[in-house]
Amino acid sequence: MSGETAWPIGDGSEYVIRLMHETDVPPAILIEKEVGWNNLAYEAEWRIFFDNNSKCCLAAVTKSGVLVGTTVGAISDDKKFGGIAVVMVTATHRHHGICEALVRKANEILISQGVSLLGLDGSAMGYPIYKRIGFVDQNIQDRLFIAANFATALDHLSRSELDNAKLQVAVAGLPERKLLAKCDAFSFGADRTSMITSTSIFRFGFMIPSANTSGHAEGLLCREGAQALHIGPIYAHSEHSLRLLLAALCLSAPKSLMNGVQVYIPDTAASYSISTFKELGFEEWQGIHFRRMRMPVPRGAASSDAVAPATPAPFCCAVIGCDMG
Repeated sequence: MSGETAWPIGDGSEYVIRLMHETDVPPAILIEKEVGWNNLAYEAEWRIFFDNNSKCCLAAVTKSGVLVGTTVGAISDDKKFGGIAVVMVTATHRHHGICEALVRKANEILISQGVSLLGLDGSAMGYPIYKRIGFVDQNIQDRLFIAANFATALDHLSRSELDNAKLQVAVAGLPERKLLAKCDAFSFGADRTSMITSTSIFRFGFMIPSANTSGHAEGLLCREGAQALHIGPIYAHSEHSLRLLLAALCLSAPKSLMNGVQVYIPDTAASYSISTFKELGFEEWQGIHFRRMRMPVPRGAASSDAVAPATPAPFCCAVIGCDMG
């Protein structure tokens, strides 16, 4: 680490934080596999983070240079929101203040870059730490639902639903994805257009064109995770629309991706959301919950005025993390 900036953790005798290098990606991927997250194909995910904000890709390392933890701070398209993600510490080095130090340093860097709102998704393990730092609940608890074989959902969809999906649902190209991005900005509270419109992140996208006439876009995006196909975000203003979008996905996605599909549903989603997914073969994974958390930046601490946490829309919104992808 000769010649590069390093920030001590505690007294600095055991661990320090520094900016990540490209050579840190392989050991970081090993930690991701250890914790079992279903992120994008690992190398592609880190490329996105480096391209978005390389000045806030952080590594926690031992004094001998072994990588033991990471976090990143991604910035929204409007430069107002800083999303903290991939906060992870390998099991053998936990309980040494590494997680808290990484998040506090990411906060500091993002604030210096001018964001006015910070956000992250807190797991049960990290939640007490994020509360101590100053993050507050946005009143969303995401619950993970898994379908071991999504192809079986076809057995629970009527012939008319499948026929209507073919007629009424279109593949979401760039113009349609831009409309979905406006819906996403309203619900999420930050502009993520570059992520929503990226086909390298979201391989599949569907939209109900007729819904646009009312000014409320209805659509669905999916990405291929390292372990399972991830559905979300979803914007559906009725159970009928949600079933049409899921039918379109069933009919279009390669069968090789159907073995293991997951979706996170917030507790503020419309009541039909969970019942629909369960009817189509999804089961809730008990204990796999995340809380969406926010922390407005005090006035004067950043170049932008502080803003309040966004209030989510009360329709089906299967969320994606605030890591901006």
